[in-house]
Formats: sequence, structure tokens, C-alpha cells
Amino acid sequence: MMPPREERLAWVIVLTVAFLARLPGIGWGLPDASHHYSYHPDEIHIAGAAERILETGDLNPHFFNYGTLPIYATAAVAWPGYATGLLTSPRAIHRVARWLSLLCAVATVGLAMAIARRAGGPTAAALAGFFVAAMPGHILHSAFATPDVPATFLVMLCIWLTLRARDTGTLGRFALAGVVAGLAAATKYNAGLVLLVPVVGALGARRAGVAAATALAGAGAAFLVAMPYALLDAPTFREHVMFEFDHARRGHGLVFRETGNGWIHHLRQNLPYLTTVPLGAAALAGVVIAARRRGPVESALLLFAVPYFALLGLSEVRFLRYLLPLAPALAILAALPIARLHLARTDRRRLTGAFAVAVVTLVLAVVSGSQQMAFFRPDPRTAAARWLAHRSTPGTGVALVKVPWHYTPPLTPFNGGSRSLADFRAGAEAGGADAGGADAAAGADGWAFTLCRNWNVMALTRDEPEYVVLSEFERREEQRLDHAGAARFLRHLDEHYEVVASFDRIPADQRWLFGPRFAPHDWLYPFTGIEIWKRTRG
Repeated sequence: MMPPREERLAWVIVLTVAFLARLPGIGWGLPDASHHYSYHPDEIHIAGAAERILETGDLNPHFFNYGTLPIYATAAVAWPGYATGLLTSPRAIHRVARWLSLLCAVATVGLAMAIARRAGGPTAAALAGFFVAAMPGHILHSAFATPDVPATFLVMLCIWLTLRARDTGTLGRFALAGVVAGLAAATKYNAGLVLLVPVVGALGARRAGVAAATALAGAGAAFLVAMPYALLDAPTFREHVMFEFDHARRGHGLVFRETGNGWIHHLRQNLPYLTTVPLGAAALAGVVIAARRRGPVESALLLFAVPYFALLGLSEVRFLRYLLPLAPALAILAALPIARLHLARTDRRRLTGAFAVAVVTLVLAVVSGSQQMAFFRPDPRTAAARWLAHRSTPGTGVALVKVPWHYTPPLTPFNGGSRSLADFRAGAEAGGADAGGADAAAGADGWAFTLCRNWNVMALTRDEPEYVVLSEFERREEQRLDHAGAARFLRHLDEHYEVVASFDRIPADQRWLFGPRFAPHDWLYPFTGIEIWKRTRG
């Protein structure tokens, strides 16, 4: 057994590591004068909706593709600063939403430790906490204003409350666990599957039916309190939810097309970037062991994790962040058997446990350290824009293959994709050019833009821009799928242009450290590569 003083020290160390490891990403890509939208494409849904509530006083977020609890939480926390004029910029609202996510992440580490301690004692608690604290995918997304990390926190809180409710069998505790499950659903809809844990857990209570009904009632009430406009604006709510169902069926454009079986894709492509290979292997082994042991903690974790993962595999949309609600459960299930080996009576088993801890810890430290250190290098988008600014004059032609979005260097502040297309064209008109065409626009910031949408080679040959700027996001799926138009466009570049600058934080040939070289789409947000091609004179 670990002495109480050492156990307290372990908690302090693990929670400190969890906090410090997530800090490097907190200021990445925030909106500013050079780009009005975050470099993370999904943050506008929470931060933008919260900002509208603060500006207008209209509590209807008019956006239900996500649960609305993160929107209301961001608006509530930002309101004192907004009312006093201290937090009025989009950058400030984004930062508030990111800090909420980061604090939820650190609290999740504490909950993982508390749950693991129930089943495996202080050693299991320390291991499980460290595994979540140092998990690279969880670290990365903890600094982003998206619903996944807050939902993960609420999932773990519900499981912990259910385990405590089973200790006493009191209706109030089952109701509280149900309330948290409802809040989880109001954050990320499929996180509401955690309601299975208190409902099934209630079956062992003295008044099983009443306890289960209490949990269900608590969940329903909490969901409606956190999402009142699910009733008050029911048509829009239904429209947005049905869009998400259709999105899961149709897929996400080219991004996940021809990626095969959903469950295998998550295990082969996303899990290594979430956990690292050694921890992922230990977690999968822990799942098998937990299914055989069926202890209270293991059963509660699997009761959420199995149906959640089963649903994920059915969807054609397969982002890495969709695995985040499973991250603490995987860490706990990996930690429990390793802790039992560490406490075994035979030297051989203890050595096996020590070896497992050493390998998992070393790889976590190297991978997560490499990932987070990359934030201290300039963002490739910003670096590319500076490079061009120092080597160009007003009116220099720059070709883009897509409307400026999160992956585009800030040559124009209107980087919101379709949301800011009208502003981009208005800026072109301010620059004195005809912005009505589909393929050409002159920027008010001094660039003469050519939009080669749909890989339009004719626009490139017509305008002969001096530079072509390509991000990794714009070409990687097309190259993976042998897209004919992209191949023709890239051949034209090879013949008439040359790469004069490239910018990376983590180059593709170094990504073997994390997992497959073809990185998950949403892992790449801070790390996308940028190439600048210059027209040759020959």
C-alpha cells in the first residue's frame, strides 16, 4: 500500500502534469486582426454562439448540432468580463471557452484517479491519472473550445457518482448521477449513453425500479434545463439533429471516404494518436481482462464504453476527437491490471508490471512532449504569410485552391470558409477588382487572389499568379483518393511552378512516432503543412 503522504503527493504531481501539459495549446490560432476566425474550424460554433448571446441577450443559440451547455457555460463565465468591457473581443470569448475545456480536462484526470482507486488502490489511481494526464490526443484537444472534453468530464463524473450511489442505494444519489448524464447529453448528444450506467446500476438498489426512474427523470430534467430551446425552438432543434444523423450516414466529404470499417479505422488510425501504441495495447488488453473480471468499476466503465464505441463504428464520420469520451475509461482499464502486477507476490510478475509502466510512461513522455513542444514553433500558416509579405509587393498574384478557411495562411482576415465568403468578396471589391467571378478576386490587403476552386487549372493559366499556396488539408484527401482534377492541377504546378518554401511543425516523415503517417484529420489542425509554389520564368 502507498503511504497517505505519498498518495497525496502523487495526486498533486499528476494533476500538475495534467495542467501544465495542456497549457501550450491554449493560445494557439486564436482569432485576431490577421484572421477573424480561429485556426480550429469548430470553435466558432461554441465561442461564436456565446458571443451572440452576450451581444444580443437572445438566449436561443440558434445552433443545435452540438449540445448547448458549453455555449451557455461560456457565455455565463464570460458575462462579468463582457459587462465590464474587459472581455469583448472574439479572441477573449474563445479563450474563455478554451479555459473551460482545459479545466474540465484536469478535473477528468482527478475523476479517473478516484474511480481507479476504488478498484485498484492508490497505485492504480496514480497510474490511471498519469495515463490520462499524459495521453497525447486528450492533451491536444483539451485546449480547444469543442464539446468533447467537457462531455468526457461529465461522463466520468456520472460514472463516479453512480459508483457512490451503489454504495448507499439512496435515491438522491441516483438522481444526481442521472442529472449529470443529462448534462453530458446536453454537451454531446451521444455522451448521453452514460445514462445506462446509473439506470443499470440502480437495478441493484433496494428499490430498483424507483431508483432507475429517478435517474431517468433527473437526466430528462437536466437535459431540458441545459437545452431549453430543444422545446422552445423545436423545429430548428429537429432540423439540426436530423442534419447530424444524415451527416453520420453520408460522411464528411472526401475526408473519410474509402476508409473501410469504422471500428477498424478508429482502432488503427485514431487510437494510436489518442493514446500512443503501448498504452492503446495495454488498454485493449485491459478491456478483455475487465470483461472477464466484471468488478463494479470495470462493469460501469464497459457499460458506457462498449455501446459508445459500437455506435461510433457505424458512423461514416470518424474524427479522432470522437474517441475522447473513451480516453479515461481506457486509461483506467489499462492501469488496473498493471497495478495488480506491480503489487503481485512474485518477482516475475512485479518485474513485468514495472516493465509495462516504464514502456508506457517513456513513450507517453516522448510522444506528448514532442507534440506539445511543437506549439512553441511558429504556426505554419502564420509563418507562410510572413514569408510572402517579406518577398512580395502590393498586387502580387496569389492562387488558392479553396476559399480561405482555417488551413489558409492569413493573407486575408476572412478565413471562415463559406461563412466569410461574402466578406472576402467585399474585400476584393474594396481592392478595386471584380469580385463577382467564381475564380478571381483582388484582396484589399494588397494581394491579387486567384481562386482555383475545384482544382481549376484554367484559372491558373489565365491569371498566371506569381505564387500558389497549398495547405496539407487541401491536397491530402485528393491525393489519397487519386482525384483526377487535383492530379492534373498538381502536374501543372510541377511543370510551371517550383516549391520555394514549406512550413511544418511536425513534418509527415516524423509522424511515425505518433501512429500512421497519414494523421487523423482533427489531429492535424495545429500541425498542417503549408507549401508555397512560385511561377518559373522558363
